[in-house]
Amino acid sequence: MNSDQSNPYQRTKADIKDPPKTISETTRYLGPGFILSASIVGSGELIATTHLGAQAGFITLWVILVSCLAKVAVQLEFGRHAIATVETTMESLNRLPGLKIGKAHWTVWAWLVLMSAKILQVGGIVGGVALILKIFFPMISVVWLTIGVAIIVAVLVFQGQYKLIEKASLEDIAKPKIVRSS
Repeated sequence: MNSDQSNPYQRTKADIKDPPKTISETTRYLGPGFILSASIVGSGELIATTHLGAQAGFITLWVILVSCLAKVAVQLEFGRHAIATVETTMESLNRLPGLKIGKAHWTVWAWLVLMSAKILQVGGIVGGVALILKIFFPMISVVWLTIGVAIIVAVLVFQGQYKLIEKASLEDIAKPKIVRSS
């Protein structure tokens, strides 16, 4: 697909396709990252908003809103930089001036530590799903529900079956809305 096998992000003009023009065309290019991002972002904000609101009141809602906007802005800039320079985010971070530990910039090491913590975040989501399932299946322990959910998710991702979940998640978006006047 690319001309330089040493850099999988390097593209030629022949590799570049016209961008999708409709919502249904756009949804064909969404991958498992869509589901993972939505679940982590959604669950984090839901938990943080309700927890913070219960502790400090409605006035702290601005903290959640600002953090969501800042996170999206930073992610957009990382994406733009990667597209413009044909360089991965880790390559860009590693070129920053400043302290290097071994061959990597300190920001790359910080990212590694943060990504390790993301495992706990995903584990929290799996546990949350198990708690919800416990309402419907009270005779099964939360431990077994958690193990079951983790196995099902692992099998779906391993076999590439996330397309099924993705389509179900996006089905309402991709269908055109018909509005009838009365």
